[in-house]
Amino acid sequence: LEQAKQEIEQVDQIKDTLKKAVSKGHRIAIHGLSHTAPMLLSKEQFKEDILTAKYKLEKMFDTEVIGHRAPCFSIDDDRIDGLKEIFSIEPITKPSEDLQKIEQKKEED
Repeated sequence: LEQAKQEIEQVDQIKDTLKKAVSKGHRIAIHGLSHTAPMLLSKEQFKEDILTAKYKLEKMFDTEVIGHRAPCFSIDDDRIDGLKEIFSIEPITKPSEDLQKIEQKKEED
C-alpha cells in the first residue's frame, strides 16, 4: 500500500510538471504505455499500446500527442506503418546516434 501511495505521488508530480511544460508550448511525444520493445509485441499489440498511451495522455493534458520514440531502439517498417495510421503527421522516429553507430559496426563486421 505504501508503494502504491508513493507511485501516485510521483505521477502527480510528473503530471504537474508536464502540464506546466505544455502550457509553455512544449509538445508531448510518447515512448509507449508498457515500455516494451516494439519488436517483442505483435503489430496489433504494438498499435494498442501506442493508442492507449496516446489517448490517456491526450485526455490528461488536453493536447495532441505528436510523436513516438521506440523503447530499446527497436522498430521496423510494419510498426512504423502502424504509427503512420495513428498519428496525423509522420511519426517522429529518428534513430539515436548510438543506434546508428551500432548498426554501422554490425555492417563493418
